[in-house]
Amino acid sequence: MTLSGGSQPFADDAIIEFITQNETADGELDGGSSFIGIKVYASAADYNAGIVQYN
Repeated sequence: MTLSGGSQPFADDAIIEFITQNETADGELDGGSSFIGIKVYASAADYNAGIVQYN
């Protein structure tokens, strides 16, 4: 996914996880899919430890 424009609200090493539903069998998004949440981790270490900064 490529995003352009706007401002960067999180640090460069933050991991942003988009939570979706109704993906295809291949894990792709289509017209029936939707975003239902977001989780932001401050770093890869926090991601691996399950420490969510924002949700």
